[in-house]
Amino acid sequence: MPSAQTVKPASPKDTPLSLSQVVAYALPTLAVAFLYSPINMAIINGVYAKYFGLSLTAIASALLIARLFDAFSDPLVGYLSDRYYQRKGNRQLFVLAGGVLLVCCSYFLYIPVGLESTEHYAAVSSLYFMVWLLLFHLAWTLFEIPHMAWGCELSSNSKEQCTIFSMRTGGYYLGGLLFYVVPLLPIFPSHSITPHTLAVSVVVAAVFTLPAFFYCIKMTPKRVFIARNTHIEQTDAQEKRLQSLVILKSIITNKPLLLFLLAFVFGGVGIGMYVGLSYIFADSFLGMGERLPLIYLFSMASGILSVAVWHKLACRVNKTLIWGAGVLILMAGVLGTTRLVPGESSWLSLLFLEVLFATGSTAIAVFTAAILADIVDYATLKSGQDYAGSYYAVYTLALKSNIAIGAAIGLMVAGFSGFDASAVSHDDAHILGLHLAIAYIPAVSIAISLIFIALTPIGERRQTIIRRRLNNNTLRKSIDG
Repeated sequence: MPSAQTVKPASPKDTPLSLSQVVAYALPTLAVAFLYSPINMAIINGVYAKYFGLSLTAIASALLIARLFDAFSDPLVGYLSDRYYQRKGNRQLFVLAGGVLLVCCSYFLYIPVGLESTEHYAAVSSLYFMVWLLLFHLAWTLFEIPHMAWGCELSSNSKEQCTIFSMRTGGYYLGGLLFYVVPLLPIFPSHSITPHTLAVSVVVAAVFTLPAFFYCIKMTPKRVFIARNTHIEQTDAQEKRLQSLVILKSIITNKPLLLFLLAFVFGGVGIGMYVGLSYIFADSFLGMGERLPLIYLFSMASGILSVAVWHKLACRVNKTLIWGAGVLILMAGVLGTTRLVPGESSWLSLLFLEVLFATGSTAIAVFTAAILADIVDYATLKSGQDYAGSYYAVYTLALKSNIAIGAAIGLMVAGFSGFDASAVSHDDAHILGLHLAIAYIPAVSIAISLIFIALTPIGERRQTIIRRRLNNNTLRKSIDG
């Protein structure tokens, strides 16, 4: 006989979250961001190339394999997270497992060998780098997808979801800011990011991670709002494949999701082109490499401050309009790089553009996650099943792929133009190629995303109707049950 289990609301659905509960939910992102920043900003690639003897081609191959691995692991984690949630009514096991594994993988990835020396380090094989990079991405996926889906399920109020994801984004930016403080500490002989600064970062994050995750799990309420079919059967392999097909059909037939992904992909590829070349542009072209930790520190701080502004606007303006505004601000920062001239432009000019980029990126991070929560509600109303984990798996996969694909395109465009990062001077053709790769082509891709943002069909009024119907379904099933 198949076994069944019914998950009922764990707390009143209309009870607002307290500030301490929202902070508790978002707290782990601070520790995760501390560990993820070297990968997110492509710093780890330079560290392995400069200090551990890895070739750029070996690093590029590892990154490509990591993206292919993500295409398998991200949907799988989302699917398993959904099934666990339908049985147990929470995703805490996945979140905690991801956090613990992330610390372990960070140790081996960021502290490979030979840290007793400050000048010479033992060589590291490309296989070592690839294996620990894959495991690091898997650990981050185990945390990121269930944690985002958990945030979607914490509230039935669209505005409160904006608060949740604003706090979550703020945690990521604060963690990134703290990471860039480490190279500025007086315990290091220089402000450069080296294996020793990464080692200190891992130790600091390890001390903070477990208490942060424990506090999150203990203080964040366990809520199940969405009306769903909670009749979970012990299915055989054929029935499991059928359920996978149902999830896939739910994704590809969801028009709001497809429009959302088109906007996200076009914008993300443009952002990836900029991010992939930003370090080379600042260091090799403008000669401002020594200023970069300070520039990134201030830009992260601006991102944190902008969270409060974006959140306040969210209470008055449609989320898609704010998403579009963030895209325009970010695009201004990207195009502004074409006005910077080596030897003439001040580092403050680059800082201003990075602040624009960080401010726009913050709006995108906050409101894409919140808008996807609305889309998950729409899908749940249509199907009667909660596939939040699978939807956020698609989102996370798109996020990581966008950056990787965009960076690859940008590097190829700059490379085909003849731009040489090791050269002291550059002719007009090389500079044009660099500007095409870091500014003009990204701006076109980002501008295309605005078209699909404008076509997003789920506005505030429609989302209110969707939530009302979901809440009525939940109440009806509770009465029937």
